Amino acid sequence: MLFLFDILSIGAEGFKNGLKSILQDENILKVMHDCRLLSDCTYYQFGVYLCNVFDTQVADAIVTKESNGGKWPCKVKTLRECLYKYLPQVALPPAQKESEEAWITRPCPNRLLNVTIAEAWQLLSLREALLERMMVPFTSCVDFYLGFYCNAPDDKHRNFPCESMDLLSELPSVYEAAAASLHLAGNA
Repeated sequence: MLFLFDILSIGAEGFKNGLKSILQDENILKVMHDCRLLSDCTYYQFGVYLCNVFDTQVADAIVTKESNGGKWPCKVKTLRECLYKYLPQVALPPAQKESEEAWITRPCPNRLLNVTIAEAWQLLSLREALLERMMVPFTSCVDFYLGFYCNAPDDKHRNFPCESMDLLSELPSVYEAAAASLHLAGNA
């Protein structure tokens, strides 16, 4: 589901009438892009601390880091840039460069609402695409674990104690190889 809340119109009453409990509920996932300003505003203006947030901008930075061989990006991407990168099949209305005054006009102009809704509607799909990319190294390591005994020669690992808490020496290289595959896929 997609919900847009006009804080300029509902003000503090909206938070008192349920929005605060939704935003602070640890059981309700909130998917956002660049939650910094929203977090700051809700906390300092309304005493609301956001919980259980998946930030697609942070996820993109992590995916970019993995695809850059462990180097963090210098800049973060806008929502539109992330949508084009991870969901290239999505058709979005043309972006509108608007002044701050246009955003505080009430009622909010339909042209702004239409672009905002079109972009926000894709946040869940963007989250899924980013999670898939973030899981590649993890999944590769689990696959390695799954085949650890099955694929090993009888004399190499059969005496390895299952209770051992030592990190398998091969695991970091499996992780690095999977991260490198992200790098290759990111450059394709």
